[in-house]
Amino acid sequence: MGKHDFEISSLEREIAALQQAKALMEVGGQDLNSVNGEIQNVVSSIDNKEWRGQRRNEFNQKFDNYNREFGNLRNRNNTNIQAVNQKIAELRDRIAMLRSDNSD
Repeated sequence: MGKHDFEISSLEREIAALQQAKALMEVGGQDLNSVNGEIQNVVSSIDNKEWRGQRRNEFNQKFDNYNREFGNLRNRNNTNIQAVNQKIAELRDRIAMLRSDNSD
């Protein structure tokens, strides 16, 4: 039994938890894209010719706001996934260093 086995085991559990969180974020991102696709389909099926003046402007403004918010959510999700990937890489590097020290 190496002197760093307990810490290595702890780091491996942390990596597993991060990988589970990442998988959930990836599913969340897919769900966001799916809902956005459905909304885009509904919007494209609306006959905007019937909408005139203020009503059409209000709809366009709300939809533009929605698109911005959706983009923000997608970017935030992607940023979080990148942060998790970075943390996993750091932990793997730490494990490699500890394993190397164990073999000394």
